Amino acid sequence: MFTIPELVEQEHEAGVRFGPFERLWLLERAPERVRRNLLLAQKYPHLVAMARQGFGSMDINDVNTAAFNARNTSSSELNILGNDANSVCPQAIINQYCALPANDARAGKSYEVLFGGLYGNTGTPTLIWTPRWGSSTTVATNISLGVSPTVTTITGTTALPWFGRFLFHVRTAPPGATLGTGKGAGFVAATIPATSSQYTQTVVIGGTAATIDTTGQGAAGCGITMNATWSASSASNTITCEYYILRSLN
Repeated sequence: MFTIPELVEQEHEAGVRFGPFERLWLLERAPERVRRNLLLAQKYPHLVAMARQGFGSMDINDVNTAAFNARNTSSSELNILGNDANSVCPQAIINQYCALPANDARAGKSYEVLFGGLYGNTGTPTLIWTPRWGSSTTVATNISLGVSPTVTTITGTTALPWFGRFLFHVRTAPPGATLGTGKGAGFVAATIPATSSQYTQTVVIGGTAATIDTTGQGAAGCGITMNATWSASSASNTITCEYYILRSLN
């Protein structure tokens, strides 16, 4: 026959900490009040359990640790991420920073995207922002969540900061690639120089009730991308995303 301390020692030798025998050993040595409360909690667990416990966390993607390359020399809609200035965003980049885990997008789920960086231009080109649902490198195949108004930029700017925030909420998520629904809203604010000071021009993005795929990631899957469209193709019309954070809010 083994004593309780001997059984605890065997648990430790096996790499088990706070196993059943050690918990019993600790309970027997606890003060009377602690033992009484633990026994009551075991008998009436509904009196001590807390409903809907949770932690606020960035449980989707980590932020990039270096700025992405500039998106320029194009008048087509471009994902603001990437490591090639003038082509579609590589699938590996989208999967790392924009995609959501398969089946994570359940009804009632909320996501937040924070993004920002620098921009510059030549002339007075216009700029349009478009958040999209999906994780395809072919930008237009992802679902539009609400295009921004057209912004006319001021001429000859260089390395001016901009910042955006977008919230998206899943409303329904039944099985099926085209049966989910959701809606989101946000803004993009860009600094515009004016004489001796600076101010910002802000546009709203989102607002479109979208039919989305909530089942998994891939060419038609779950993800939130952010895209920009210049009205004129020029190496000087440039958007550089310095950080992009996609996280779950619940």
